[in-house]
Amino acid sequence: MALDIEIINDLQMVRSTGKLKTYDSFLMFKAELEELLPKILSSADDTLRIYFVQAYPINSYVLGFLFKLKSIDGIKIEIVVDDLRLFMFFEEIDMVDEFKIKIMEE
Repeated sequence: MALDIEIINDLQMVRSTGKLKTYDSFLMFKAELEELLPKILSSADDTLRIYFVQAYPINSYVLGFLFKLKSIDGIKIEIVVDDLRLFMFFEEIDMVDEFKIKIMEE
């Protein structure tokens, strides 16, 4: 699992590929994202867009961290997923509007 900044459909996104099921994978995700945040937030469009690819299921640590970034740190976050199951999961926990979640296939 590694995070990369990419331009997709003219939007800057952080691509996260792979499952985030364990606490260790969450810690890697968090460290890499925190390293990329200054670069992302200094761009003209100061929105953190994360594209989760083949990430189902996602653990609650990741969700808590993203919610903290949004509600405590005031970072605008949008999430793109490549899997209907992950979209349905976000819908089930009532976070589709919270993170403006969209589906985009590879």
